[in-house]
Amino acid sequence: IGIWGFGLNNAPAVNSSNQNINTSKSINIGTVNQETMLQTSLQIDRQDGSTVKVFSAKMEKDSTALAQLQKIVVDNAIVIDIKTSDFGSYVDMLDGLKGGMDGKYWMYSVNGKTAEVGADQYKLAEGDVVEWKFTK
Repeated sequence: IGIWGFGLNNAPAVNSSNQNINTSKSINIGTVNQETMLQTSLQIDRQDGSTVKVFSAKMEKDSTALAQLQKIVVDNAIVIDIKTSDFGSYVDMLDGLKGGMDGKYWMYSVNGKTAEVGADQYKLAEGDVVEWKFTK
């Protein structure tokens, strides 16, 4: 279940109304002590032969993989739709690809390993590489 971005708790989502978010605004994290920041990377792989999109993100300590994705999409004007179910939040649409198309869904891994918890539950560590793939 965790590979779809599901979590056990209903964490706040960028889009709790199940509509596309407006990505024209940026997130202002304000002044933060650099010792509480983590350097992370994120990859979006549409699995359609197009170039894998690679991003770097400085995240606050204790940030989740879902928060990292939300920051990246806002900063880069990428369309996303996050839905919430009884299992928690999950990415239904990302970068124009909606879950269920051709039996594919957005799944994530961290440092090459399939995640065992939802993206809203996974706490990032220094140097983590989170990869979102549109796959069966």
